[in-house]
Amino acid sequence: MLRTLIAVSTGVADTALLAPLVVGASFVSPDATEALARTWSRVMLRGLGVKLTVEGRENLEPHQPYVFACNHRSHVDPPSCMVALPGHLRFVGKQSLFKIPVFGDALRRSGQIPIDRNDSAGARDALNANLDALRTRISVVLFPEGTRSEDGELGTFKKGAAVLAISAQVPLVPLAITGTEHILPKGLHAIHGGRVRLRIGAPIATRDLTADDRGALTEQVRGEVSRMLGELGG
Repeated sequence: MLRTLIAVSTGVADTALLAPLVVGASFVSPDATEALARTWSRVMLRGLGVKLTVEGRENLEPHQPYVFACNHRSHVDPPSCMVALPGHLRFVGKQSLFKIPVFGDALRRSGQIPIDRNDSAGARDALNANLDALRTRISVVLFPEGTRSEDGELGTFKKGAAVLAISAQVPLVPLAITGTEHILPKGLHAIHGGRVRLRIGAPIATRDLTADDRGALTEQVRGEVSRMLGELGG
C-alpha cells in the first residue's frame, strides 16, 4: 500500500509538472518533446521503485536507426524502453490514445505513430508514412504482441515490426523485458517496486529482404525474444 501511495503521488506530481511542458514542447519539435518524455520516464520509474538493468547496449551502433520489437507485460514497459534505448525514439501506439483531447494531439506532433489494430491496411499506411525519418534519424519501438500479456506467456507476434524494418531497410532488434509484470501487472491496481531487466539482442539485418520475407522475419525475431526471456528467467 505504501509503495502504491508513493508511486501514485510521484506520478501525479510528475505528470502535473511535466505534462504542460510536454504539450508545449510538441509545438517546438519532436526532439524537445522526447527529452522531456525521457525525464518523465526516469522519474516515474523511480517513483514505482523500479531498479532497471539494461544489457546489450554494445549491440547497437551510434546514429544507426532501428526498429525495436519488444515483448509486452505491463504499462511499465514503454517508460523502461524510453530510459534504456539510445537515439531518437518513436513509439507505435493504439489509435485510442491519440483521441484523448490535448494529449493525443501532442502525441501526433511529437512523431508517435497511431495504428488501428482492426485496420491492417490503415496500420500499414501509418507505418509507411514514417519511412523517410526511420531511414535517416529515428528508431521505432513496437510491441508486436499487440497487447499486454495476462499470463506472462509470449504471445503471437503481428508482422508490423518486420514490415516496417524491411520497408525501411533498417535492422530489426529483439528486446526482452522481464520484471515489469510484478510491478504493475495487467488488471492489478496495487504497485510493487522491484527489478526490471531489459536485454537488447543482436540486430537482425533486413538488407535485400522483401515483403515476402515478413513472415519468416517475424518468427525469427519472436524466437530471439523468446530465447532471451528464457535466459533472463522470464
